[in-house]
Amino acid sequence: VKWLNKLLSKLWPFVADAATMVIRESVEPLLEEYRPPGISSLKFSKLSLGNVAPKIEGIRVQNLKKGQIIMDIDFRWGGDPNIVLAVDAVVASIPIQLKDLQVFTIIRVIFQLAEEIPCISAVVVALLAEPKPRIDYTLKAVGGSLTALPGISDMIDDTVTSIVTDMLQWPHRIVVPLGGIPVDTRRQGDPVTHSRGLRIC
Repeated sequence: VKWLNKLLSKLWPFVADAATMVIRESVEPLLEEYRPPGISSLKFSKLSLGNVAPKIEGIRVQNLKKGQIIMDIDFRWGGDPNIVLAVDAVVASIPIQLKDLQVFTIIRVIFQLAEEIPCISAVVVALLAEPKPRIDYTLKAVGGSLTALPGISDMIDDTVTSIVTDMLQWPHRIVVPLGGIPVDTRRQGDPVTHSRGLRIC
């Protein structure tokens, strides 16, 4: 774990940049989908994951069977991101900043093994539902007051919860194929599908 945290701190600037692109591409459409009546637009005006890398606090290998390795990772992130939502409503348009972010969760990582180099056909990532992922933050209106948009705090809380549940919480997961090897991304009972690019299932 100590070695992984040291490696993660070195990799974080590159991981943060790549993750920012994925978040914009994946989450902004969902913000639009989940926005409540009375809000005409909801999108990121600023999005940076900051300089503070997450911490891995423990790793457990849950399963080691032919073709697959399952690891559960205790994950904590008290970061310094710069996240500002542009909220346009009938009554007001206010940038809202997400501050004091704290994330505590268990990440399940599944390595799908292959007999061809690089010997891993895909990495599957999801958040375990139990214990429930904990995401703490405060909201601050930039140049205004949250009271100008009644209910906006509850709406953002509900949106964050819905996005995490619908995108990242097991059995939903992110599948990242590696090495150009087609990978079956099905769960049991799903129709047959193969993917060569990042896929949110």
